[in-house]
This record gives sequence, structure tokens and C-alpha cells, in this order.
Amino acid sequence: MVSTRKNNTREKIKDVAQQLIAEHGVDGISIRDIIIAAGQRNMASLYYYFRSKEELIKELVYDANHIMEGTRTDYLAKLEEIGEPLTVRQIVHVILSGGAKLDPSQGGRNATIMRFFGAVTQTHRHLFEEAIGGQISPTSLKCMELLRQQLPHIPPAIVNQRLMFLWFSQTSVLIAREEGLAAGGTQREYWSQPGTYLNILDFMCGALTAPVTQTELLGNGGDDLPMIRYFITGSAEPSNPPGSERCRSRCSSGA
Repeated sequence: MVSTRKNNTREKIKDVAQQLIAEHGVDGISIRDIIIAAGQRNMASLYYYFRSKEELIKELVYDANHIMEGTRTDYLAKLEEIGEPLTVRQIVHVILSGGAKLDPSQGGRNATIMRFFGAVTQTHRHLFEEAIGGQISPTSLKCMELLRQQLPHIPPAIVNQRLMFLWFSQTSVLIAREEGLAAGGTQREYWSQPGTYLNILDFMCGALTAPVTQTELLGNGGDDLPMIRYFITGSAEPSNPPGSERCRSRCSSGA
């Protein structure tokens, strides 16, 4: 009985913390705000379960990322079972499915995942990176590699940059979608109609496959940019750590 009560308290703190952060941002709320909303008597409750506000946020990020990546993994597995080459549209649908399958009307933490992610990554991205180990999930990495294979006519550097744009764009659009669905009324009606999601899908696919107007936008060194490297290797670690041979070569040449 005691164990169940403790677990319920822990989950209640997580539920209200994610909602408050999604609505007001990481810096817009205090530990006291979380404790009061969770119906607890003092701030010691949060420290007992999570040690700090930062540790609570990282656990929430991990949980949310696990849900979204699980959805993507399931969708990709179902498509691969068909045994036919995947199209750009199918792959982009897998990427979008992580957030697009969440419905705020169902309540719980699933109702605020996208806005929570947006709030954390906007001002405290280091907490996000620490929570997921600085790595893009295997499923998301596989999707991006599959997209590269489907776009051989576009210079690799351009494709890599577009993949970065795709990831940022789909996050922003899905945040707006979640806000609209949560608002109810005409906003919910607008965002919940099938045609709206299909148009989002068309938009993302069109951005990836659009004609290239400048094939040397990034040149040969574009893939060395940290953010681009992140979407190629899936790791936030620098590609040329201090002391490495390539780093010494580039530094000595003034690159």
C-alpha cells in the first residue's frame, strides 16, 4: 500500500510538472509551483523523488522520447513487413507519427508532449541532450538514411541540411497542432480533420524533394558543422575532438 502511494505521488508530480512546463516554460515555473499543483505539503517531496528540478525534467524527456520513438519504431516495422521499398512519403509519415498520433483529448502526459519538448529544447537543450544520451534513436537515424537513399539526385550536403530543416519544421508544426487540439472548438476541428495532416505530410515531402537551385550551398565542409553532423551520425559529440589528427590538421591550416 505504501509503495503504491509513493508511486502515485511520483507520477502526480511528473504529470503536473510536464503540464506546467508545456504551458509556461522551464523558467516560468518553480519547484513550489509544481508541489502546490501536485497537492503536496512541502518541497521536500520533489527532492525525495527526483533530487532536483533538472532531474525531474530529464526523466520527463526520457519518458516522452520513449513514447514517440516507440510509435515510430512500430510504424516502420509494419511498413517493412510489406517487403517493398519505402517511398519518401511513407518514411516522412513514420517520422511525423511520433508526435502526430498524440491526442490532447486523451489527457495525461501525452496531451502535452510536443509543447513540453518545445519548451525544454528552446531554453534548456542541454537537459534534453543529457536525458537521451546525446544520441538520435536508431529508428530516427534509419529513417534519415532511408530518405538519403530515396534522394540520390540531390547532392548529399543539401539532403543533410534538408533533413535538419525537416526535423525542426515537423517539431514546430506538431507543437502548433497540439496547441490547437488542446484549445478545442474550431481550432481542434481545424487541426483534427484528415486533410490537415495530409497537407502537413505533403508539405514536408515537398520540402525534401524540391528542385535544388544552388548545388554548392554547403561545399565540401558542410557536413563538419556540429548540427549537421548530429543529423548524420546521430551523436551530439564533436566529429573532430581536440587532439585528433584531423583537428590538428584543420587547426594548423587555419580552418
